[in-house]
Amino acid sequence: MTTDTDVPQQMAKSDFNLTSVSTEQYAEILRAAIETDSNVAVFGRRGSGKTIIAKDVVRDGNFFETRSKVREVYVNLSTCERPDMGGYPDMFGLTIDKHDTKEAKRQRFVQFILPMFFQPLMEGNERVVAIFDEVDKADESIHAPLLEITQFKSINGRPLTNLCASIFTGNLISEGSKRPSLPLLDRTEKYLLRPDVGSWLKWAGTSGKIHPSVTAFLHDKGHYLFGSEDGCGDNYAEPSPRGWELASRVLFAGEKLGWHKDLLNMKVAGFIGKEAGTQYDIYFNHYQELLPLVKQIFDGNDVTVEYEKLGPSMQLYAAMIVCSRLSGILDKADLVNRPKELGYVGRFMQGVSDENVLISVRTQLVLHRLTKWRLDSDKDWGKLLNDITKSADKQ
Repeated sequence: MTTDTDVPQQMAKSDFNLTSVSTEQYAEILRAAIETDSNVAVFGRRGSGKTIIAKDVVRDGNFFETRSKVREVYVNLSTCERPDMGGYPDMFGLTIDKHDTKEAKRQRFVQFILPMFFQPLMEGNERVVAIFDEVDKADESIHAPLLEITQFKSINGRPLTNLCASIFTGNLISEGSKRPSLPLLDRTEKYLLRPDVGSWLKWAGTSGKIHPSVTAFLHDKGHYLFGSEDGCGDNYAEPSPRGWELASRVLFAGEKLGWHKDLLNMKVAGFIGKEAGTQYDIYFNHYQELLPLVKQIFDGNDVTVEYEKLGPSMQLYAAMIVCSRLSGILDKADLVNRPKELGYVGRFMQGVSDENVLISVRTQLVLHRLTKWRLDSDKDWGKLLNDITKSADKQ
């Protein structure tokens, strides 16, 4: 079976002398930076996951072995002016000299009132990660405050005691952006995010945000994760990871609301463009054809005969859909009460080829669920996982 999940996405003619990282590597870099109170600047094509992955990493306390959970403070720099970062003059503020009269204090000094997003950086005892989005569109007037925040973790000399790391995200020059201040970049680790389809699909399986029909489509046609290399040209729509995530959100909602498949396909095309939408339509039709079979599996029925009648591609899609649905069940369950669906799916997967089990487990169940539920010692999953591990080693 030919796929292109390992094809790197074309980003631009220049790499800007930046180290390129995959989606998976980007998440690891962010976790390490937060652990060590470092700062990171990451650049990449629109919708490549720069911001959403940073938010996911910050919110997931399970990633940090030596630290407690951290809090996110998000700032869109494209909307900020100098007072938004440096503070507003408080003409009636008081100085700290207790021997001065109030009038003398007003005459001698002016204090600055800071915007509300600074409050968690200075008050309480929660460790905070600041996500500074759209740094490529930041006004030059805020460069100086950002330099102080990044280097000294302070603003106007006032310590930001809770700030542990700053994450800056920006788009590429080919998409109409500009290079941020070099002194600011000098104070950060700098990377170019190049999402390969394989690592993006692993993230998708972990997040639970991507519809299984989209996963199946991009597994086979990974070049549709992004659109053309030179931006959109004259086009108004191009596929992007963000577009697929938004399309998945509509697909999940539309299924619950009983929308007709033609409406769902049209809305998907609205997010990722006509060309990719036309290609995706075939996969969504396959997905809908397989739903009755998936329902039988989750009802505990033996579908071996029906499954073996499917073509090779449909067999893979069925396994991916089943594992995707099981992932959602596991994420809502507690470890005390083992979901019966674990056994149903485990027994079904024993009749699936090693290759299809490997793909489905890697992209949908992913490692953290296998570990959390200790499926390597499960009666229905233990031998299955051992077999596909051996198969992967041979590859």
